[in-house]
Amino acid sequence: MKNILILGGAGFIGSQLAEKFSIIGHVTIIDGLMDGTGGRVENISDINGITFIEKCIEDVSGLSNIVSKQDVIIDCMGWTSHLGAISNPMLDLRLNLHSHLYLLDCLKGNLNKNSLVINLGSTGQYGSSTLNCVDEFTQMLPIDIQGVNKVSAENYFRVYSNLYGINVVSLRIPNCYGEHQPYVGEDVGLIGGFIRSALVDGNIDVYGYERKRNVIYVKDLVNIIFNIVSHEKGIFQSYNVPCVNVGIDEIAKLISNFIPGCTISFVETPRDIEKIDINSYKLDSTKISKIIPRYDMYKLGESIKLTINYFINKLES
Repeated sequence: MKNILILGGAGFIGSQLAEKFSIIGHVTIIDGLMDGTGGRVENISDINGITFIEKCIEDVSGLSNIVSKQDVIIDCMGWTSHLGAISNPMLDLRLNLHSHLYLLDCLKGNLNKNSLVINLGSTGQYGSSTLNCVDEFTQMLPIDIQGVNKVSAENYFRVYSNLYGINVVSLRIPNCYGEHQPYVGEDVGLIGGFIRSALVDGNIDVYGYERKRNVIYVKDLVNIIFNIVSHEKGIFQSYNVPCVNVGIDEIAKLISNFIPGCTISFVETPRDIEKIDINSYKLDSTKISKIIPRYDMYKLGESIKLTINYFINKLES
């Protein structure tokens, strides 16, 4: 029986991880449910046997004692609003950097040497690379505030891992979608935004032409992380996550096929988005494939259909 601590565990990805890991151990969740982070009690209300601490990590008393008992710590803290980070950089600094450094400073000297820490980073760390394909050795030159803080957080994990012998895996995650993702507000992601527009307005606006994105269904991501815990040990490692590189227009067409009467419009990319728009490079995930077994991932159409059903249920409730 393992002890698993999930920080930001009431959020989109964290809650899915909590449900998965509750099968093999006792899950403790720390989540302050801050506005904009996606943390909601409803995401974890059906998971049996968890311990939920509704506080921001900086406000948790006895945190050192909590982390000392864990076999696995998964850091899902943060928010994903790129435009929000530009308008409120100090909040992004707190959520995407300071909270992680606070955790790391608590881990030193308190963590079991065999425990594994997983940091959920972002492919936004690469910025607007001009390469056709990027691997873990590609230079990271982020082009927005969030990317800068994500790179800095990963570097803190790397430094603390080397200084204090902490087993760390940092995952660079592409656009993620699926059940438990935010469905209201401005920050609902690329696919979430398309689905909501299709359902509410009957139309999807696609910015520009021939743009591609790397995407992953949340249940595939959860399975990857679950497999990493079973196989990975050692000082700091970073990995690109296996995903699908697909045209943004193709995503829109798939969604429109599932929603009768939905139309697609191609419009000019707004200037504020164009300034932080990444290129269409693919992610090379060869490195991670050497440590976890291959398995069948959800087909893109199937996972999008499941996500559409999730949005329908939420928007109608």
